[in-house]
This record gives sequence, structure tokens and C-alpha cells, in this order.
Amino acid sequence: MLNKTIFLVFAMVLSLAGCSEPEPTGTKIFGGTAYIEIPTEFTLMPKDMLAAKYPQPNAPQEAYFVEEGKVSLAFSATKNTLPDGKLGEVANMMKKQFAPFNPTLEAKDIDGRKAYLLTMNTPTAEGTIKNIMLLTTISGKLVIATFNSTEDLAGKYMDVGKNALFSLKFKK
Repeated sequence: MLNKTIFLVFAMVLSLAGCSEPEPTGTKIFGGTAYIEIPTEFTLMPKDMLAAKYPQPNAPQEAYFVEEGKVSLAFSATKNTLPDGKLGEVANMMKKQFAPFNPTLEAKDIDGRKAYLLTMNTPTAEGTIKNIMLLTTISGKLVIATFNSTEDLAGKYMDVGKNALFSLKFKK
């Protein structure tokens, strides 16, 4: 009887262990609350380069780049609490903010979460920058993952950047 009890307890432990969510794979972002598949050719942007490329107060906390920074993936975790169901309103508000750049807005499901893609072209002194911003929430806070490429490199990197954004996985 004792052997049967030990076997049943062991079987229950094994079955419960199989129920736990596996840790997502990829590069940890947003303080380890999410993971993304960063293309191998991208390098973590040094802090001084990050500060120069994003001088605004709400700059990304981390970014990865290639082509001397002409192509980048950047990640911003805001402190803004976002009530359930309000992400769409925020995405539409941002679309209006960027109206001079004729943005498009598309609702997406990313790893089972509601997300929005805001896509636009922005002019700079050096030319046009192609931008894709992925907006979603983590723990009730707005987070933004951004892909940027200069127009001359867009043909080579736009699909790479979009695929990276779509690879976003959240820690359960």
C-alpha cells in the first residue's frame, strides 16, 4: 500500500510539473517581463549612443542596432497606468499626435495580448525614417517596442524588424 501511495504522489508531482508555463525564449526586455527574438546581427546599443539617438525625457530604456544605428529596435516601459480596455484609445490618440506623418494603425494579437501597430514615415535632415511602433501593456502599464530604419536600408530590414516585433512573448 505504501509503494502505491508513493507512486501516486510521484505521478501527481510529475503531472503538475508538466502544467507549469515554460519560460519564453529570446532576449529579455521590459525588465524581464517579456522576451523578443533579436536578430543576431543586432547589438545592444551603448548608453551614450542611446542618449544621443533618443535625447527626449521618455527615451527607451534599451535598444539594439545595426548599420551604425541607422536601423534599430528600441523598448520603452512607461510608468503610465492604463486601465483595461483603454489601449485602443491611447493608440488612436497617438495616431492623431502623429497625423502630420500619415500614420496607419492596426490592431494585432501578440502572444495572446491586444496590441496596436502604428506605422509611419518621419522626415529627418538625413532623409526619411520608416517607423513601426508596437503598443501593448504589461502589468497595467503602457509599453512600446519600436523598429526604425532609414529609407535606404528599409528594403533589407523592414521584414526583419516586423518579424522581431511579432516574436514578442510575455512572461506568464
